[in-house]
Amino acid sequence: APFAGCSVVQEGLVCYIAGEGASGIKNRIGAWCMARGIPRRGIPFVLSNQSADMLDAESVKAIIEETEAAAERHGVQPVLFVLDTLSRNFGAGDENSSQDMKSFIDALDTIRLSFPGCTVLTVHHSGHADKSRARGSTVFRAAMDTEYLVEKDGITIKLSNSKMKTAVCGW
Repeated sequence: APFAGCSVVQEGLVCYIAGEGASGIKNRIGAWCMARGIPRRGIPFVLSNQSADMLDAESVKAIIEETEAAAERHGVQPVLFVLDTLSRNFGAGDENSSQDMKSFIDALDTIRLSFPGCTVLTVHHSGHADKSRARGSTVFRAAMDTEYLVEKDGITIKLSNSKMKTAVCGW
């Protein structure tokens, strides 16, 4: 479905690892389908029932295997892989450690490279003192292609582009 005046470039499977708020996500999906008159059954979307330890190679391997099985069931390849949130899918790692963050990024790359054309999106919290940047090691921001900041002011939600590696910033 179009979003913010933009059409969908590529349809496919969406895989969502919900480290928190899985029941709320189910409700949002139901509301989204209802608002668009789309049957909830059969949409190419899979939602995890737990967080994943992205710093553990066996966990990443299991994610890839489950994603391959979901792609087979739905008959489409993955186009979007969402980790919500970085913190809940970071295992015993330290977000401030450059080495741990590099291991996390390597895991994301392993998933991305397993499914050509798939985008990996990570939901992450801003710092407590500096709300304009993600908390933890700067290795994370350095490795990403695109970064958006979501801010809420009353009922207004503002989405701003704060990094765009290979394209023009903005919408």
